[in-house]
Amino acid sequence: MNLLFRQVKEAWLSILRGRLRSFLTVLGVVIGIASVFTILTLSAGVTSTVNSELGRLGSGVLQLTVSPAAGNVSFTELDMLALRNASPSVKSIVPIQNVTGYYSAAGRSGIAMVFGTNSEYFGSFGLTLDQGQLFTDANVRNGDLVAVVDKMALQQGILPSDIVGKRLQVNVGGNTFSLRVLGVVKSGVSIGGGNGATVSVGIDERNIPITVYVPYTALKNAGLSTEITSLAVSLSSQEEVEPFGKLAVNLLNNIHHVRGGFQATSLVSALDAVNNILNVISLVLSVIAGISLVVGGIGVMNIMLVSVTERTREIGIRKALGARRRDILIQFLIESLILTLSGGVIGIALGWGLSSAASSAASIPMLVTWQNLLLSVSFALLVGVFFGIYPAYRASLLHPVEALRYE
Repeated sequence: MNLLFRQVKEAWLSILRGRLRSFLTVLGVVIGIASVFTILTLSAGVTSTVNSELGRLGSGVLQLTVSPAAGNVSFTELDMLALRNASPSVKSIVPIQNVTGYYSAAGRSGIAMVFGTNSEYFGSFGLTLDQGQLFTDANVRNGDLVAVVDKMALQQGILPSDIVGKRLQVNVGGNTFSLRVLGVVKSGVSIGGGNGATVSVGIDERNIPITVYVPYTALKNAGLSTEITSLAVSLSSQEEVEPFGKLAVNLLNNIHHVRGGFQATSLVSALDAVNNILNVISLVLSVIAGISLVVGGIGVMNIMLVSVTERTREIGIRKALGARRRDILIQFLIESLILTLSGGVIGIALGWGLSSAASSAASIPMLVTWQNLLLSVSFALLVGVFFGIYPAYRASLLHPVEALRYE
């Protein structure tokens, strides 16, 4: 232990004797480690946020749709009842009807995307009440002409902030009906910062569609012959989504006596796809950043070879006094490790600062994990060993007599 401590002390003193040269040598390592740490930290934060948001918006939700091969087939109340009784893991079944039309309210007009659904839709897709109230099961049973609008339209100034309680005129295919606005919902999605509070300069607000949720029975009462072509089934856990999807498709095909008439999709596969894309992007960027780390390692090898040449006579004296090849090898390898480890520590500190600045400037979440810290330090140590082993080995091979005669 005393020998190792003395070797570390001598290696440190040797590095300090050439402070400027040592600093310039580790600069490449600093830049490489800082780049890798910044990329790992920001990519981990983005991945965590995306998973959290998509999971909150319905990773346990299965989307059932009618296949084009099914012909003139749509979902019925009996289908929803059969699916609800098919498994105890079913929490809710939400019918979804999509129609597009035009709205007018408080002297404003534009495009409206109308979703016919039931009261369970909001909880299944993570929509929370911001103003007023949501429509109820009673509204659905009665087919009341009521509506809930998305807060985005209020934040962008498309609809007035006091829209609750007022009338919203909607025209779909020449059929006009009046909806009483009961409430306002918000999704709470905040990836990338902000909640869409402003409209981009130069964009006509009439070209931005608003989202309107109504009881699906209200569309029929409004004179629209719409059919239910999509169901959202909320399950108690994400692991049950895929198995229930296969069960639901077989059940619906048997009920309607069709083959391949229905399709099941979920956010589980979307989450996997998003994670794969983010991982590939992170890997590519890390490899690019690692190039500078390799360049820094080459700089370490170069300066260690120069050091071996400059200290050839010193090596000869050490060997003449009884130093073994192993002692010389360890001595120079320790110097290489100190250089790269110092660069790694400085690089992590620099990367932390860069990550924090990028997180604040671009509203990208920053997630520092012990895995990222350990990976960054390991990279620095690996560079020190890989690029320091050859100079150390070369120093250990020097013959003491030839080394003493070196000028």
